[in-house]
Amino acid sequence: MMTRVLCDIFVGSDGRYRYFYMIHNMVDNGYYLGVHTTKNIGDGYKGSGTRLKNAMKVYDSCNFTKYIIKCFDNSNDLMEYEKVIVNESLLNDPLCYNIVQGGYSDRDFNKIPVIDNDYNIFLIDKNDPDVNKYKHINSGKTVVKDKLGNILCISVDEYRNNKSNYKHINSGKTVVKDKLDNKFRVDKDDPRIKSGELVGISKGYACMKDDHGNILKVDKDDPRIKSGELVSVVKDTVSVVDELGNKFRVDKDDPRIKSGELHYHTENRITVVNKYGNTFSVFKNDPRIKSGELISVNKNRKYINKDGLNKMVYDYELEGYLGNGWIIGLYKKGNIIVNKNGVRKLIYDYELEGYLENGWVRGQGKTKQKTGRPKKSK
Repeated sequence: MMTRVLCDIFVGSDGRYRYFYMIHNMVDNGYYLGVHTTKNIGDGYKGSGTRLKNAMKVYDSCNFTKYIIKCFDNSNDLMEYEKVIVNESLLNDPLCYNIVQGGYSDRDFNKIPVIDNDYNIFLIDKNDPDVNKYKHINSGKTVVKDKLGNILCISVDEYRNNKSNYKHINSGKTVVKDKLDNKFRVDKDDPRIKSGELVGISKGYACMKDDHGNILKVDKDDPRIKSGELVSVVKDTVSVVDELGNKFRVDKDDPRIKSGELHYHTENRITVVNKYGNTFSVFKNDPRIKSGELISVNKNRKYINKDGLNKMVYDYELEGYLGNGWIIGLYKKGNIIVNKNGVRKLIYDYELEGYLENGWVRGQGKTKQKTGRPKKSK
């Protein structure tokens, strides 16, 4: 994103820069107006609007220009200026990415736009105890293209059930970086990826956290990872959902899990496939399963294993795999393969001695018949 300065830049009495800016989309002429306070005028700030961020995902940030319009010495003057410019009339402009009127104080920067059951949109503090009672304005929505190339924001369910009519805006694309660390989105089959000229933006890096909970992006060979000073950002956390279906991560010992206020995101859910071949997760009691509209992805499929590898295949594929040395059943650490008279079995390690006493030997041997591990007796 290119930045252009249209005013005199100066630092406030507290050592901070405060300015009013506009970000312009050079592709569709959309725009976003906002304010920013920083100690580093060159911090690369790209705006914080939800619609703006969605637009950048669609058009790439290189197609946007940021204009620093006016600088201020204090927050009150900055907010009053934004309040005058970002008004209700501006929000009605279809090209405007702003969602709420301007003029909020610094403490409002920790607020997020949500929607209630009556479709009222308002800001609420991220730490408000009632925040989970509402949905984020973009919750359950995604950006797609229709057959005519029109870009739309529709519900996730509508997209999943009509993939023949819509294509996700980022379908077939991936975010990469070049040798100068410039980041942008390209087609997945871009020849520069295969040649190594472009690599994934996370290649060679890992997201970790320290003892104080600070999240850091570090080199995968950082010695602090090996020493245990840095750990994975998801260590000791679990993915959960609340009663409204909002999904987020919490500490694995969060008391709300035990109380039933939060549930593991996979609890009572099943992965299904619809008539278009689209797969997604739904609750086990979803009426579309009973009606036959949705079918479990595991229906008519079985687990097989070979040389410690597990695979799930359809029933019609089973004979071919068995003929190539695969065994029915799920291999787990501690399982052992034994054979006798051309018959091969997968057993638990504690069963080995009994099988050996009855003439079985360890290993696959030459087989005529393959069988899965017997069910563990209760």
